[in-house]
Formats: sequence, structure tokens, C-alpha cells
Amino acid sequence: MRELLPSLAEQLHHVYLIEGNVKYSMEYLKEYFYDKFGISDLYQSIDVTIKESSDIGVEEIKEIVRGISVKPYGKWKIYIFLHAENLTVSSQNALLKTLEEVPEYAYFLFLTSNRLSLLETVRSRCILIYGGSYAQVENIEKSEYTKEFFKFIMEKDILSLERFSHKYLKDRQVAIDVLDRIEYHVLENLKKSYVGSDTSENIDSQIYRYQWILLFDEAVKAKRHLEANVNVGSCIDTMILKMLEVLN
Repeated sequence: MRELLPSLAEQLHHVYLIEGNVKYSMEYLKEYFYDKFGISDLYQSIDVTIKESSDIGVEEIKEIVRGISVKPYGKWKIYIFLHAENLTVSSQNALLKTLEEVPEYAYFLFLTSNRLSLLETVRSRCILIYGGSYAQVENIEKSEYTKEFFKFIMEKDILSLERFSHKYLKDRQVAIDVLDRIEYHVLENLKKSYVGSDTSENIDSQIYRYQWILLFDEAVKAKRHLEANVNVGSCIDTMILKMLEVLN
């Protein structure tokens, strides 16, 4: 994700919407603001305000709006909203005018696992970055979870899939993290399928690519359901069944 943010702090846009795993996104923001702004600790800096969106009411948003015009004690005023999908409609509406006219010293970053849960009027004022889910490529490549999972899926090995689910996918957050890796793996296979392709490629290549797109869709749906607190076992079982159907 970091390479998608400007290389110079002075070029940073004033409002960003970062979609992906919020934990991973925050790790990258810590590195980014340290490298580009010299902020060593986001949580302790007088320049930074971090808010858990589920705890913010419209009155607190209005207080932020009133205070934004006051010059910062330091160099900047940086507001980071974690799990921005939990902001109420009233809170989002209260921010609209401020997001349209952000002072030069202020920055807003909304971290969310689902950008579509925010109002379109908020989204339209943001630069969108797909982060978090695909940011930690090194960790993803080192993980054997994804290789195992797709080996069992491709072999339609239901017994091994059940064991895999019982071992790795019982905990909600762990399951979400594994699905992040699965999404990344599918995207990488899609990219590879386009290398060297041309308009004369055969029908088998097109079917292969279409199957990977459908597998990606099922992983995304499952992760969305997990983040919406749908029962973990039911969610994972449904995803696996749907993926097996794709391959039939």
C-alpha cells in the first residue's frame, strides 16, 4: 500500500479511503508517516488523532469539524478513522463540508474493510487505495496456508478441506486473514493468466481465467460475511461448497 501513497509528504492528498485489512493498513501507515513525516508514534503524536469509528457520535464529529480551523500545535492535523464502515450516516454527513474544503495542514484517512458501506458522497471526496488485504506480500508469500487450501480445492479433497477449516478457519479474525491471502493468491494467478495472452487464445484459457474470477468472488463474499459477524463455520462451509461448484 505504501508505494501507492505519494513519495513526498507535500504531495499527499487531503482525504484518503483505504480499503482492506485495517490492522495491516495501520502498520503501513505507521511506516509511511515515520518515513515521510518523521512521526515515530502515531498514537502519541500531537499531530495525529486516531478514532475507532464505532465509538464516534455525531457530536464528536462536529467537535472535530469546529476544531479543524484552529492551527495545529505541531505541523499537521492528521485524523485516522479505524473501521470507518461503522460511522453513522449522521456522522458522515456532518463531515461532508469539511472533506470538501480541508485546510492545507489537515489530512483525513478512513480505514475500512468495506468502502461501499460509506456514503457515496463521502467516497467521492476521497482518493481510494486498496490496501491492507494485499499489502503484506512478503508474509503472504511465506504462508503455506494458501497453497494447501488450493491444492485441496483443485483436487476436490473434501476430507482435507474439512481438516483445514477445523485447523485454520475456526477463529473469525484468523479466517479473515487467511481469506486475505486467498484473495491475493487468486489475483496473482489471474495476472499470470494474462501474460502472453492474445485474442487467439483458446477456450480452455478463457474458462480457466473465468474460474479464477469466480473463486475470487467467493472469497470476497465470505470475507464480507465474516466481517458482518455471520457464523464462521457456516460462512466457510458455504464458500468451500461454492468454490467446488465453480470447478465442476
